[in-house]
Amino acid sequence: MNLRLLMKRSLPMGNKASRRVSSFGARSPRGRRLLSFLVFLLASAGWWLVTSLEERYQKVITIPLEYPDLLEFAPDGDLPETLQVTIEDTGFSILFNYTFFSIQPIKLDVDVSRARRDRRLFLSSALLNQSVQTRLESNTTKIIAISPNEIDYKLSRLESKVVPIENRVQVEFSDGHLLKNLILEPATVTIYGSRDQLHKIKRIYTDSVVLRQEGENIIHAMPVGLISVEGVRLGVPKVLATAEFVKFTEKVLELPIEVEHKPEDVSLTLLPSRAQLRVAIPMSMYNTVSPEDFTLMVDYQEIFASDSTAMAHGDQAQFFTVYLITPPEWLINYRITPARIQFIRESGVHE
Repeated sequence: MNLRLLMKRSLPMGNKASRRVSSFGARSPRGRRLLSFLVFLLASAGWWLVTSLEERYQKVITIPLEYPDLLEFAPDGDLPETLQVTIEDTGFSILFNYTFFSIQPIKLDVDVSRARRDRRLFLSSALLNQSVQTRLESNTTKIIAISPNEIDYKLSRLESKVVPIENRVQVEFSDGHLLKNLILEPATVTIYGSRDQLHKIKRIYTDSVVLRQEGENIIHAMPVGLISVEGVRLGVPKVLATAEFVKFTEKVLELPIEVEHKPEDVSLTLLPSRAQLRVAIPMSMYNTVSPEDFTLMVDYQEIFASDSTAMAHGDQAQFFTVYLITPPEWLINYRITPARIQFIRESGVHE
């Protein structure tokens, strides 16, 4: 009887809670009013944003400066590296053109002949304004102010010198390929500085980078930076390193060994008298390369420059070194077997 009474009392409470939840459902009057309010709020915010972005605003942007024509001059102060430009435009233009993207540097054109004559760098406000206009992303952008509004410095002339560029580029090539040549363009660079500074510099080095052959490509090029020297300006900051690769194969040739500088009254028997020449050559030349293209030689004077020299060498002088005479330009690599040979010497008139 008590249990049945408890159940009857608890049921009305559940029905009341469910009525509260359903009163805020999407289909209830209160839910529809709340949804309408949220839609109106979002529409109002969107309308306010669009209206606001159509208004004109001011913003300060920073534009980097470069002076590529002043390498041979030293100004009497620190040249400005940036321009602070106050612009005015719509909110849309400022947001999408000048907020999320960096602006490319302005390379200021300098009349070098006039700078040499007047020893002065003067860039007027009109020239700076014109240069800034080339970096603006929108035709509706208006320039309000530029700081500094002009550039005016005295110049002194630096000494110049042309030095070679020394290569520090390492080359990695694919299997079955070898490096034919590596070219730096340009091969020299003009440097600027004081006379004492330039006197100490004999060459400029490239960065130590790795140039890798890409697949079967025969030619691969990439820009390589130059290592700067404190207090010295470089005419160019980078060079182009071009590597030419060649697909090679090996060919083994057996050649007689000749002797140079041997006296006529001396008989010399080489042991052995022939050697193998293993050459690495371009694959396209495999069928055209023959033993007649090469000459193997030993130098009699390597050991027998004089009788006293031969006695001084003792046992260490009993081997000739075999070498290749004037290797062809197209020869990539080679190996001689054996590289050193013995001999039997017999004198005719003089012992």
